[in-house]
Amino acid sequence: MGMRMPWLQRFLRRSSTRHRRQECRPSAHGRASGRRRVSFSPRRLESTFDAADMRLFHFSEDGQIDQFTPRSVRQPALRKPGQEWLNSPLVWAIDADHQRLYLFPRECPRIVVWAHSASSHDDRMAWMGDLPCGVQAVAFIERAWVDRHRSGSIFRYEFPVHSFECIEDAGMFVSRSVVRPLGCERIANLPHALKDSHTELRVVDSLLPLRGVWNSTLHASGIRLRNASGWA
Repeated sequence: MGMRMPWLQRFLRRSSTRHRRQECRPSAHGRASGRRRVSFSPRRLESTFDAADMRLFHFSEDGQIDQFTPRSVRQPALRKPGQEWLNSPLVWAIDADHQRLYLFPRECPRIVVWAHSASSHDDRMAWMGDLPCGVQAVAFIERAWVDRHRSGSIFRYEFPVHSFECIEDAGMFVSRSVVRPLGCERIANLPHALKDSHTELRVVDSLLPLRGVWNSTLHASGIRLRNASGWA
C-alpha cells in the first residue's frame, strides 16, 4: 500500500485539475470566446477584473431610496426565447459607459444612436454625420422637451456589482436580490452631464423620422417613446 500512495495522489491531482479546467472553460456566450452568441446566458461579475473596473448605476427622480427590491417591469416586453425571465422581479442597472441613456428627465422620450465595429460609413454619415472629436454618440430629443431637459435633474445611485448579471444589451445589468446602494448624487445639469458622457444632443421637431435608424447598421436605443409626439 505504501508503494501505491504516490501514484494515487498523482491521479487524484490530475483528476482535480481536469475538473477545475472544465468548470473554468469559457462559454461560447462569454467574453472570452469572441463568437456570435446563439443563445442567452447571463454573465455574473465574479472575476477580479470585472469587479475592479466596473461601475454600475441606477437613475431615479427619488433621492431617498435606502434599498432596491427586485420588481417586475410595469409593461412586460416581448422577449426573445430564453429571455422571458427579464420580465420577472429584478433590480436594473446600467454601466458607466452607457449612462448617457439616462441623463434625461425620466419621462423624456429620446433616441440615442452610436456606431460600432460593424457599422457602415454610409449609415454613420446618414444618421450621425461628422462628429466633433471625442463625441461617441448622438442623443435626439423633441423640441417640446428642451426646457425640461435644461431645468431638470436626476439622482444617480451607484451599486455594488457582485450580485449583478450582464444581459449583453447596451450596458444593462440585472440583480435578482435586494441591492443597497453605495451612494447617491444629484445631477443638476443634465446637458452638461450628457456632454461629459461624450454625447452630442440634437433637438428635432419630431422623433418619427428616426424610426428607420433601427434598420441601419448603427446601434439605437429608444426610451419612453410612448411619450413622443405621434409615436403611438
